[in-house]
Amino acid sequence: DIIARSEATQLVRPNKIVMQALGSRPYAAWEWSVTPLRPGRHELRLKVAAAVRDSHGLHSTVALRDKHFPVIVSVDYGRTAGSLFMRALAWLIVTIGAALLGIYTQEIWWPVVKGFLGYS
Repeated sequence: DIIARSEATQLVRPNKIVMQALGSRPYAAWEWSVTPLRPGRHELRLKVAAAVRDSHGLHSTVALRDKHFPVIVSVDYGRTAGSLFMRALAWLIVTIGAALLGIYTQEIWWPVVKGFLGYS
């Protein structure tokens, strides 16, 4: 696994295997998940190296030229606010449901609690 940290990203994880034999295929494809730590302009640098075998069967590594991709990371405040609202709403519904369940089943559990606590 390639897991890296930089000041601009939290984690870089491959979604698939990172080394792949091509065989007779002309190319291979890889995917990574990148989690940004902060918004702003950043640069994604892609380094590629190929393990090859020469005409004598000797293994060597060939590094290709690095590719640089500009990346702009921004926060979607509407989506973030909506997500927070839905989480708060879910917790509110759970809390109200638990309170109502306690109210409607009080005659079942309250005598047990009173006996456990020593109330008459």
